[in-house]
Amino acid sequence: MAWGIDLVTKSQTSKTDFRLAIARRRARGGFLYLAVLVVALMVAVSSMSAISIMQSNERSVTDGLSAMRAQTLADSAIALGLSRINNDPGWRSTFLHGVQSSPITIGSGGTVGTISFRLEDSDGNLANDSLQAVNLIGVGRSGSAAAACSVQLEPAGSGLPILDYSVAVGSSLSSTTSVHWVQDAGIYVRGNVAISSPACFLSDQIVANGWISHDLGAYFLNTYGLSDYQSALRFPAANWSDYYSHVATSISIDDIPISGGAHRIQNVAIHPGNNPFGQTNALGVYKIDCGGANLQITGARLSATLLITNPGTNSSIYGSVFWQPAVDRFPILLVQGDITIAHGDLPLHESTIGQNLNPSGFAYRGVEDSDTSDVYPSRLSGLIYVDGTLKLGSQTTVRTEIEGCVVCQTLSPLGNTKVMHIPEIIESPPPGFRSDDKMRIVTGTYRRQSL
Repeated sequence: MAWGIDLVTKSQTSKTDFRLAIARRRARGGFLYLAVLVVALMVAVSSMSAISIMQSNERSVTDGLSAMRAQTLADSAIALGLSRINNDPGWRSTFLHGVQSSPITIGSGGTVGTISFRLEDSDGNLANDSLQAVNLIGVGRSGSAAAACSVQLEPAGSGLPILDYSVAVGSSLSSTTSVHWVQDAGIYVRGNVAISSPACFLSDQIVANGWISHDLGAYFLNTYGLSDYQSALRFPAANWSDYYSHVATSISIDDIPISGGAHRIQNVAIHPGNNPFGQTNALGVYKIDCGGANLQITGARLSATLLITNPGTNSSIYGSVFWQPAVDRFPILLVQGDITIAHGDLPLHESTIGQNLNPSGFAYRGVEDSDTSDVYPSRLSGLIYVDGTLKLGSQTTVRTEIEGCVVCQTLSPLGNTKVMHIPEIIESPPPGFRSDDKMRIVTGTYRRQSL
């Protein structure tokens, strides 16, 4: 019996073990199936991610190419706008301030895009001043991308006719003081001329937009023509200083020492490589906002263009000054306000001011040195423009000498003056003093900008 029971027990145990073995095999099969399923899902997700990344990268590349094409098209729009302007004598009436031109399609297939441009004027009116600079904005579009860039355009035509004269005055001229004026290219006055004794003018001609009157005591020696009621000539536009303000390096009036109640530029040399009051400027263009303070220049050598704004009532140039432009044909002095020019013709001696004015990099007649024994003529050579009142001439026995062209809105002759004209000024006129029959891009004004 015991044997039988044991046999039955063994038989039952074997069946149980068999069922457990089958269950284990089934469990292992389920686990394997689940693992394979998980791996398959991971592969699928990875593949989908790779496809998404590839698509994203493809879109990024496409967008990048579109953006590059849009920028190139914007540059082309600038060229289109400049061409349209310079081939249309009436462009200031043809185009309106801030109005975009009709888009032009460029390219084909996947590289198609459009270009357009617009013009903007500082006062919102293109047609009210033919000498004003304007901004040209070019717009390029490619696909979903758009880009814009801008440049400033300035008149690039012939010089203003007023540059044909030694002196040009934008309003009536009168003189009743003892002055002796010499001009080899004449005087132009946009107004009336009234000269009374003991004034004396030696001039090639005097041309007036109005009448000319003089008494018997006033002398016009060697004056070959008194021409009245002539056509009014154009003077610089209201924004004549924009270019010079843009390229200038500012000098703080507070950095210029005070002497005798005025900030004084004295016993120094100023040129593109040297600015004793701050940073240098490669073009030698410096801007000084006086803020109503007096500024005086004396005992100095300058190879520069000074743009002086808001000068005080006693601002002046006097004594011995040797002044030339750093850039050929550029103005030497530009004044927004009133100023007195009364330097004498006594030479400028380095030994007198105790300063070397022709150091290394700033030669005079090809000579550079470190001593203080050189002598320079006291003369202003170049274009001078004062958009206020210019008091001109020395009231002593010496004479104020200028070689170039003097342009001002109002002239008050003070004393002995000699202005010898430089014809090259009108042959190669500087910015702000050109007609607008052609326009050109002002160097350094290219900008990328938002739409």
